[in-house]
Amino acid sequence: MDIAGNLAQSIGQGIAGLVGGALGALGTATQGVVNAFQSILPGPWLPIAAVAVIALFVRTVYKR
Repeated sequence: MDIAGNLAQSIGQGIAGLVGGALGALGTATQGVVNAFQSILPGPWLPIAAVAVIALFVRTVYKR
């Protein structure tokens, strides 16, 4: 039974590593996009544009 337990633990650790790596990559990509937009839209324009895009998305979803 010890072998089966070790196998299950190894599989669980592998899946956790994959999910953790994917979330880390998603966070890094998101930060890269935000940094790119900050260089394009300096000052207070980035949050204003983000709120406008989110409002447009919510309005579109709500209308459907």
